[in-house]
Amino acid sequence: MPIKFLKTLFENIEETDISKLLTEMFKTPKIKFDIEDFPSIFTEKIDKIILDKKAKSDENYVSGIFTIAYVDEKHYRCAFELYFEDKEGQINSISANSDLLDISNLTDDAIRGLKLGKIIKFKISEPTEVDQIDTK
Repeated sequence: MPIKFLKTLFENIEETDISKLLTEMFKTPKIKFDIEDFPSIFTEKIDKIILDKKAKSDENYVSGIFTIAYVDEKHYRCAFELYFEDKEGQINSISANSDLLDISNLTDDAIRGLKLGKIIKFKISEPTEVDQIDTK
């Protein structure tokens, strides 16, 4: 349920405001997230950013990473970096960082995991148009 709520919460955020996107994704109070929830939450929106970039340019998607970083006892931060290669072989990137996020919206297990690992990374695979079909 929290994942569906978050998807609708930031559905109308412009892709160009990706820092705001990351902040809105995880600042919702009273909903506890586990580390395993993060890919489900960010995948659809980041896939759209990748597909839009590919459609608007001659660049190919190379790779990407989404990170969750422990900041202090009260905060964590999310970020992503997406890498694209142009026809000349030049690598370009799109990146964004969230504001400081309240650690209280994470489950106890997620907080422990972040404190132990300090940074948790998820690889962002290249989406396909098929991934974007709404199956509701």
